[in-house]
Amino acid sequence: MIRSVAVKVLILAVLAVVVVLVWPRATGTANEADRDTGGGAGGGEGSDAGGSGRSSSDDFDGTGPDGATEQEGGVGQTIPDSTEATGTGLGDGHVNGNGSYFSTLGAPPSVMRWVQSDSLIFNQPLPVDTPKTSGSDLMAAQIDEIIRGERLYTYGSGIEEDRNAPHIVLVDSDREQFTPVVFNPRDCGADTWWAWGSAEFEPYINGAYAEVGKFGVPVPVDFKMNADDGDFHLLIYDWKRDILIELWRAKPTNLTGRPGIEVCWGGVTRDFAEQATGIFPFPVGVTAAGVASPGLTITLDDLRRGEINHAIGVSTEFVIDNQTGEDYSYPANRNDGLCSSLNPAPTEYHQHVIDSVGGEANCLYEGQYLRLPSDFDVEAVSHPYARMIATAARDYGLVVQDVAGCFCFQAESGRTVTDNGLASDDPWQEFYRGTPEWEILWEIDWTRLEVLPRHWGRPDGYRIPCAVPPNRSAADNPMAGDPRCQVAADPYRSG
Repeated sequence: MIRSVAVKVLILAVLAVVVVLVWPRATGTANEADRDTGGGAGGGEGSDAGGSGRSSSDDFDGTGPDGATEQEGGVGQTIPDSTEATGTGLGDGHVNGNGSYFSTLGAPPSVMRWVQSDSLIFNQPLPVDTPKTSGSDLMAAQIDEIIRGERLYTYGSGIEEDRNAPHIVLVDSDREQFTPVVFNPRDCGADTWWAWGSAEFEPYINGAYAEVGKFGVPVPVDFKMNADDGDFHLLIYDWKRDILIELWRAKPTNLTGRPGIEVCWGGVTRDFAEQATGIFPFPVGVTAAGVASPGLTITLDDLRRGEINHAIGVSTEFVIDNQTGEDYSYPANRNDGLCSSLNPAPTEYHQHVIDSVGGEANCLYEGQYLRLPSDFDVEAVSHPYARMIATAARDYGLVVQDVAGCFCFQAESGRTVTDNGLASDDPWQEFYRGTPEWEILWEIDWTRLEVLPRHWGRPDGYRIPCAVPPNRSAADNPMAGDPRCQVAADPYRSG
């Protein structure tokens, strides 16, 4: 998710000036513009980029939404059942005439098969006892301050369920139309992505259904996104054939005026619920870590059921990237971040991030696990949503998956239903019940976090699978020779 180094440096330099001039001063009044320093784009590299990680096109371009802050409110309200909500259609599953669901809320379990998957590593509970990395306690204390807006950021961190959150659409590929995907890395400031051009990416992404004679991806007719979205992260799960499709900077016809869906990057996994681990083969996939979003995304269905039975993806800026291509932790197979031991730091803003956490030794790796200890008292957390997050962080852990201007927890976008006219109000607000999202996180004592050692959980002898474009051989794979391209792999199979 990197464009050319020159462009990235220029944009970061501009942001550093903007931060000094307009950075919000009031702690606890974060809005989406404040936190919008990224949100998912596969960790790609531009045609001549030397680094690895996420694109600066969203990270530091200064664009943002309307700046409205969430409504103030009290804590401790109960989360409503979907049938209790009125005026938003929360009980109808947001389904269209072809049986496609525009959110997980109200969708039956049969169309979200990954939820019960035994193969996804993020569905596996953590052992009661897990080791801590050196310096874990200091890192936890700093994370607690960052979440509360007392370090690194002058605003509180929250739940990312808006501009940079994945839009989840659950489809029956036998009933929906197929739309061609057009590779447009120029929308992200590059000519190629991870050295893949249109000649490699388009046959890959459009060929996922070649075995059934289909070209493109199944998506509801006239599917829309709003022009002020941040990542345009589209997650399509084809429950009929158990295929996951993730697209980054996915701009449909309503935004481009052109046929097809234009994207910067993406990934496809077949037999997702039946066989996938949740790791895309390098370098495909949307998150900077290369992990799949299902299993790491808090869904509206999770809230309806009252429990999060999987790990949660988190994003922040104090992630290590020394531009070696090897600064990651299993299950990640790539990385991005603004922490570096390079001297001087790439930009002044990099230096700000490094100084804010006391140096690279206190930074995280992409893919690194964190958790609340197994004896953490979740019943002491009063807000029901906060209690759900705390329970998941204790039992399944948090996984660093991307870079963002906050310490944000990934959740399903509520915009999918409003952008497509299935509801007038964001369904998340029914669950928040007036409590600002950052105050929900403040109920949890994050100083109790434990940072697990780098590569914790990596199987013995593990080698990173490297996707071979369907029209290439392993020998002429554009990524051959990259240290993360360790064993040739089917591009449609999970790593």
